[in-house]
Amino acid sequence: ELQISDLEKNGILKLNINGSDYELIQEDIEIISEDIPGWQVATDKDITVALDIGITEELMLEGIARELVNRIQNLRKSSDFNVTDRINVIISETDLVNQTLNHFKDYIANEVLADSIETGKNNGEETELIEGLIVNIEVNKNEA
Repeated sequence: ELQISDLEKNGILKLNINGSDYELIQEDIEIISEDIPGWQVATDKDITVALDIGITEELMLEGIARELVNRIQNLRKSSDFNVTDRINVIISETDLVNQTLNHFKDYIANEVLADSIETGKNNGEETELIEGLIVNIEVNKNEA
């Protein structure tokens, strides 16, 4: 990388191979950059930054949990519930929803003031949480 930088700055690359000196100019060399799968790379002047953009299962489930909070909050708002109203939530059952609730049920319940979050058939609004994960969410005010 340092040699490429020198070549770009000076227009010439000096090499010593087995005791012999060589000089290469930019026209002698073709520099090819390739994307690294799962990484996002950006370069500006002398700085290169690489980010691992792979999504772990834990991050994916956390993202689904945050999307559930968002959708449930929107349903609370569209149902004209008071900010302090306690609710009961029913979400259509999928493997990903079950996994998400296993990890983040308390977080979701706390964020949306839910006394219960269950999975099963419901008459709620259909929504896409992430690409390909479409669920129905029913929100009812807890009158107790």
